[in-house]
Amino acid sequence: MKPKTPEQTESLKKTRRHFTNHGHKMDYPRYEAMGFHIGSGIAEAACKHVIQSRFKRSGMRWSHEGAENLLQLRTLYLNQQRNRLGQFQLN
Repeated sequence: MKPKTPEQTESLKKTRRHFTNHGHKMDYPRYEAMGFHIGSGIAEAACKHVIQSRFKRSGMRWSHEGAENLLQLRTLYLNQQRNRLGQFQLN
C-alpha cells in the first residue's frame, strides 16, 4: 500500500503502530475457543435493550446529566440490583 499524501502516510503509520502494539489482543480463534463472544452483536443488543428502549421513545429529550442518572438507575434495575437503588446518588 503506497500512500499518496502526507495525511495518508501518517494514517498508515498509526495503523501499523496500532497493529504492532495490539496485535496480540486479536487472537480471535483462541478467544472463540475459550467461549468468548468476539462480535459486536451482543454489545449492540445490550445497548438496544438498556438504552434505546428507554431513551429513544417518541418525543423524549434528555440532558446529559439526566441521561447519565437514568442510565445508572436502569442498569441497577436490569441487573436486579434493586437493593442498591437506595444508595444511588444523583449527579
